[in-house]
Amino acid sequence: MALSSTHIDPVVGEKIIFDDCQDSGRSDWEAAQGHEHAFRRVLADLGLDATFPIRLSHVQGSANVEISVFDQDIRRLSSPNLLIPIDTTSEPDVRVIRSTLMASIGQLIAEKEALIEMAEETWKQLQPMFQTRSKATLERIDFVKGDGGRLLLHARVVTVRDDLDRARSRIVAERVEPLVALMTSVLQDHDAYVSVMKDDREPFDQTRMSSLTAKVLELVGMDPTSLIMRVDADNGLGFEVIDSSLPFSSGRFIWSRGVLGCSLAMRSQNCWVDHDRVLLTTSGAIPETLLASSAGRPSGDFVAIEGLNFEARVSKVSRMGELFVIGIEMPEVEM
Repeated sequence: MALSSTHIDPVVGEKIIFDDCQDSGRSDWEAAQGHEHAFRRVLADLGLDATFPIRLSHVQGSANVEISVFDQDIRRLSSPNLLIPIDTTSEPDVRVIRSTLMASIGQLIAEKEALIEMAEETWKQLQPMFQTRSKATLERIDFVKGDGGRLLLHARVVTVRDDLDRARSRIVAERVEPLVALMTSVLQDHDAYVSVMKDDREPFDQTRMSSLTAKVLELVGMDPTSLIMRVDADNGLGFEVIDSSLPFSSGRFIWSRGVLGCSLAMRSQNCWVDHDRVLLTTSGAIPETLLASSAGRPSGDFVAIEGLNFEARVSKVSRMGELFVIGIEMPEVEM
């Protein structure tokens, strides 16, 4: 059974509008990119852009400019970088950026040996805590600029959280001992969550999306990196479609077990895609032989949704009142 055909023409301009959009229309990620560009301009003006490479990083809802100050091959340890937090609600101030960069980079260079020893000692104490925890990872030790210009230790980790996803987060403390104490508490929570996991609830890192999400982002012309900061882990991010050529009229992006999925309401008004199932109204009966043989088949063999040619397989088919519910399993795509 195929839904009516929908022709998709390229449309210049915005195709969807998010439920949380403000008049400015700028996402946190776009605002953070504006700060990153300002930092790059200041470094270039100082002639230091080749000496101190920078990039924009995002961990646990916080945006930072990450600057490589030390060489990358110091003492067998991935060299600690400098993280400068970004206030995405404000416009970048070139004078503040210049003074912050000069002071922070200067401090790292002046205290190079002591800071590298501190980073190594932190790694030495923390790394054994992860050796028996296969689902937790200590990714990096860095320094982050704190209030009053202080440099704080910054540990980036991946652990299992209460919804059984693996989430990348950060822990910050002034010295090694408080950081170890905080890490101990985080890993105790991690262990409690892992203990209730079952084999069929294997978590994934938050760097993947479903094939349906990938198709939707392709149709609306959106880069995943411009979306990821906006999706709330609890409530997701809803949107309305203002481009009438798209086959769906509204939808929602949401994290589930570390995979960015989405739900869609189709313009035909007789089909909905609810994350991992398709709900379909139909006036005709579906032969029992087709129902029995549907599991494991490509979903396109069972229901064709014009304009949404995403990869999926049927897991099961059932009836819910006047609706047919088609369970689907989708591969995951790297974001």
